Amino acid sequence: GAAYLYFNPGAPSSYLSRGWVWPSAGVWVWIWLQGVLSLVGIGFVIKAYLIGEVTYVSVFEYSMIIFASITAWVLFGDRLSTLGFLGIGLIIVTGVVISIRSKTNA
Repeated sequence: GAAYLYFNPGAPSSYLSRGWVWPSAGVWVWIWLQGVLSLVGIGFVIKAYLIGEVTYVSVFEYSMIIFASITAWVLFGDRLSTLGFLGIGLIIVTGVVISIRSKTNA
């Protein structure tokens, strides 16, 4: 796919053969906002691992995949495949099992 996009200048993504183009000022705002909010979010995840139990915190970290799928569906109309639904189900079941096991071990 990438070779086709590179050698076919009429391809929809011919940006591969154009060279670097600096983003506009409006795009820079979104780039910085994404960077800052990602840094804050990752900081919260690190803090959660520092103060919480790893098995419990990891359930919430993997739930980000579920929320990303829901966000993609709401904002962009992306549909999840059957395999995606199975993965989300597996994440939910695993979270429930870990939650139950941590209560019985406590």
